[in-house]
Amino acid sequence: MSERGSSSASGPRRGAEEATERTQVQRASEARSSAVGKDASEPPCNEVLTVNEQDSQEGAEVVAKEVDVKEAETDVQVLEEEQEGEEEVFWCCGLSLAGQFGVRLNQRALTEGVIIKRLAEESKPPSQELDVLQNEVIRKSPFIVDLVCVVHVESCKHLVLENCVFGDLTHVWKARGLLTISQTMRLAAEVSLGLEALHSQGYIHGDIKPENICFDVSGHAKIIDFGLSQVVQVATRAATRSKPWAVVRGSGTLNYASPEVLSREAHRFECDWWALGVLLFECISGLTPWTAPVDDLQAICDEICTQDVFFQDVFDSIPEIVNLIRGLLQRNPAQRFGCSGLCGAFKAHPAWALAATADAGIVSKVWSWSLVQRRELPILSEALTVSLQKNFSYTTLP
Repeated sequence: MSERGSSSASGPRRGAEEATERTQVQRASEARSSAVGKDASEPPCNEVLTVNEQDSQEGAEVVAKEVDVKEAETDVQVLEEEQEGEEEVFWCCGLSLAGQFGVRLNQRALTEGVIIKRLAEESKPPSQELDVLQNEVIRKSPFIVDLVCVVHVESCKHLVLENCVFGDLTHVWKARGLLTISQTMRLAAEVSLGLEALHSQGYIHGDIKPENICFDVSGHAKIIDFGLSQVVQVATRAATRSKPWAVVRGSGTLNYASPEVLSREAHRFECDWWALGVLLFECISGLTPWTAPVDDLQAICDEICTQDVFFQDVFDSIPEIVNLIRGLLQRNPAQRFGCSGLCGAFKAHPAWALAATADAGIVSKVWSWSLVQRRELPILSEALTVSLQKNFSYTTLP
C-alpha cells in the first residue's frame, strides 16, 4: 500500500531550492516497483488457464472465470483503505512454466521468460486486475500489458504476464537518464491511448506512476499493475455495487494522487489524467511538481490540494507542454484535460506536435495519433545493457 494523506489547511510554499535536493533516484526508491509488459508483434495466447496440482501432469484445463459480486443500489462506492494478504512479482523461465504446467506460450515468452504475479488470496476491496486484463476491448490495446494466462496452484492465483525487457520508467531513467522532449511526448501519447481503452470499459487505473509504465522490446509503453483499479458506469447513472457511478478512494501513491482523491471526494476517470500530468512534469524535470520535503506527507498533501504548480527554468522553452500540464493538473475535475476523454480539443493540443522531433536513432515522422496507435513512433530505440529480468530472482511455482 502506498503512502496516503488527506487535505487540510495550506502551508507556506517551499522554495525551488528544496526541490532540487530530491533526485529522481531517491524518489524512485521510495515507491514500490513492478514491471511487466508485452510485445505486440507476438500473437497473444487468449486462454485463461486453471491449473491444479492433480491435473498439472496432463496440462491445463481451460476455465472461464467469473467474479461473483453482490449487487446493491448505490451511486457512490466507498472503498476500504486496507488490503489483506500479500502480492508477489517475479520472473520465471518460459520453458520451465510450460514444462511444469503444460501452458502454451508464444515464442517470445519462451525465449525471454514471463512475469508471474501472485495475487493476494483475500483483498478488500476485491481486486479488479483479472477482470481488467481479461476484458476483450482492453486486451486489444497495444499499450496495456498482456495477460498470457492464469494458473491456479491449489488456492493461489498467479497471473502470467509477458516480460517487458526494458523495464519500467524508473529503470530506464537510472540506466540512461531522462527522456528527451519528443520521447516524453510520445510516452504521454501512448499512455493516453492506454487510459482511453481502460476508461471506455469503465475502469479507473488509480495508480498511474513511473513504476507502472513499462517498455516492451520494441520500445513502446505498457501500462501495468491494475491492483487498485475500480470499475464505474461509463455513460449511465444506473449504479450498482459492482458498477457505481463514482468511487471514493483512500489509496494510491501520494505524489500522483489528485486533490479529489486526497480529499476523499467521489471521483471517476479524471484522477488518472491528473496522474498523467504529474508524470509528464517528472519526465521533463526529473522531479514531481511538489516542493515539500519528501518525508512531510501532510505538507505534500496540502500542496497538492491548495498550491499552484511551480515550473522550473527547464520548462521555459516549451510553453506548449506547460499549458498541457496545467490543463491536466486542474484541481477542478470538470475542467481537467481528459475529463471528456480523448476529445478533439485534447488531441489537437499543440504540445503533441513536439513528439515528431527527431531523436538520435529514431527517424522523424509527421505527428499523428494514428501513427501512435499503429506503434510507428517508438519511444526507445536503443537496447539497454541492464535487463528487467535482473530485477527479479528466478523462481518456479510450487
